[in-house]
Amino acid sequence: MKISVVIPALNEAASLPRTLLALQGLRRRGHEVIVVDGGSQDETVALAHSQADQVLASPAGRARQMNRGAAAASGDTLLFLHADTLVPHDVDHQIEHARRDRSWGRFDLRIEGHAWQLPMVAWFINHRSRITGVATGDQGIFVARSVFEALGGYREIDLMEDVALTQRLRKISPPAIPQGRLTTSGRRWDLLGAWRTIVLMWELRFLFWLGTDPYRLAQLYRLPRRLRPQPQAHIIIFAKAPVAGFAKTRLIPGLGAEGAARIAHRLLVNAVAEACAARLGPVTLCTTPSTDHPIFHELAQQYPITLALQPEGNLGQRMHQTFRRAFQDAPSQPVLLMGTDAPQLSALRLQAAAAALCRGNRERAPAVFVPALDGGYALVGLRSPQPAIFEDIAWSTEQVLAQTRARAQAAGIRMVYLPPLSDVDEPDDLSVVPAEWLEEITSS
Repeated sequence: MKISVVIPALNEAASLPRTLLALQGLRRRGHEVIVVDGGSQDETVALAHSQADQVLASPAGRARQMNRGAAAASGDTLLFLHADTLVPHDVDHQIEHARRDRSWGRFDLRIEGHAWQLPMVAWFINHRSRITGVATGDQGIFVARSVFEALGGYREIDLMEDVALTQRLRKISPPAIPQGRLTTSGRRWDLLGAWRTIVLMWELRFLFWLGTDPYRLAQLYRLPRRLRPQPQAHIIIFAKAPVAGFAKTRLIPGLGAEGAARIAHRLLVNAVAEACAARLGPVTLCTTPSTDHPIFHELAQQYPITLALQPEGNLGQRMHQTFRRAFQDAPSQPVLLMGTDAPQLSALRLQAAAAALCRGNRERAPAVFVPALDGGYALVGLRSPQPAIFEDIAWSTEQVLAQTRARAQAAGIRMVYLPPLSDVDEPDDLSVVPAEWLEEITSS
């Protein structure tokens, strides 16, 4: 079985690279990824080329775009995936197993976001679909290509094309439901408000059932301009070139120099993907010993990032100079400075850090930290330069955060701390690395 993954996209430069990154294992196993762009005004098309097998153009509209991708597909199974949705690493095996006795199916999902209601929303979506046999697009609808073509593909309507398709598919059979879950973005719930979005979704489905013109439904679904995401922070990532013997040297006893460099590479890609997925504003990859390593330029082609060279000096001096330079360029924009060592430093955690600093929050703080369990920190965010917190610190020791806290208290700087994370420095830390990363490293 060959799977063709079809992704409709429109101005998804922030989300799409993360989605495509999760699909690279499928490509290595012989499946294909097709991105169909609906006329993006950002860097969606340029970013898709290096991580997709085909990048096609189509008039805007998910149904039209997905039909265009299906027509160009070479696989016997089609998986339709939203541009802000992540698949499990073995999604192909799960679909192959599900397709043994069903011609189509969909996944349960989890929703990634800040609203506390999102687990409940996901539960209702999953169970509603089990009861009705109807699925929505963010549940990753997969279908035998022959069946999709026999049904004439998606109805080219402005909204509810997924409901219309699965209403026809359920007449053939109930959907197969693999054990794995997709992770989809909760950005709409966060922006519009969870309860308001829940009511809107039920209203749209009811109006569709009544026969309301899908064009009118699409107008209701579109986010008001005032609610569209606005830049909140500049994210800067400190990174070493993933060169054997230079990066992650404390992992060499467990992985060897090449294996340690591969982990550094994977951590670097993950950090860039999460920073871009946070949609907070500009992302700068600040590198050492130079910006010349091929992986840095590859990432700059795949993601909407800027490359910069780290300043000279010890770690504290480099961080202070980097903050100073960022605030010179944009004095009113908060800055988050992160490393690459904490794979759990997700887009959501970055958004939470920005929220602690952002203007308009009555509880905003001058500084925010994400502590590391080894006594350091995975992220520091500032609203203005604070050189005192970087002075006379015993870097690379378990005293880093304690000494930083003491410097801040002495300078009268209030610090906010988010929940601590594990970072990956020693062989014992590899337990926090996703299993598929280690599989990739040990098999290469």
